[in-house]
Amino acid sequence: MSDRLRSLKKAWAIPGWLLLIWKALNQASTAQFAFTSLGRPLKSFGIFLATSQWAGWVLGFGWLTVVVILSGRQKDGGSPPVQPINQAPIPKVEILTPINNNAVGLYAVVSGTVSPPDRPVQVLVYSGNNRWYLQGDVKVYGNSWSVRCQFGNPGESGGNYGIVAIYGKEIEEKRLQYLPEKLPRSSTVTVLRTHN
Repeated sequence: MSDRLRSLKKAWAIPGWLLLIWKALNQASTAQFAFTSLGRPLKSFGIFLATSQWAGWVLGFGWLTVVVILSGRQKDGGSPPVQPINQAPIPKVEILTPINNNAVGLYAVVSGTVSPPDRPVQVLVYSGNNRWYLQGDVKVYGNSWSVRCQFGNPGESGGNYGIVAIYGKEIEEKRLQYLPEKLPRSSTVTVLRTHN
């Protein structure tokens, strides 16, 4: 149903509907009684509507026409935005675990979500030598994914590591100085390696 037709169900369309119903039922005595109890100006208006053959119809349809016309206007005066019909979903990838500032060992499982579902994901770990290291194959199950990541080398401990998930399977090099700019990616999660 369009916005203009929905406007006919709004509260400010009620006077127009009342005029049309009143005229359609043609109950002049009821209308006159209602307006007489409300005071002299409304009594005159009620008698006018009850005795005039076309006034109720014209006023009722006129009011509803104004409601429909005004409901089609935007507050800024422009047209309503046009939604594309078959728009492709926006790719999105997130890291859910570990969270920022978590402690990890030499290895930890990193997991998250991907949308649309069943799309490939790659995970990279940023180490102390200012390089991003591509991790193993990410297992994707619907909207969820997980991978076992390595943080540094055996025998070392301490240091902060960054983790990022990349939507797609575009990265081929095992070690990068910079992340690709145009690929959808998660926020970087920083972890602290505290043990082996």
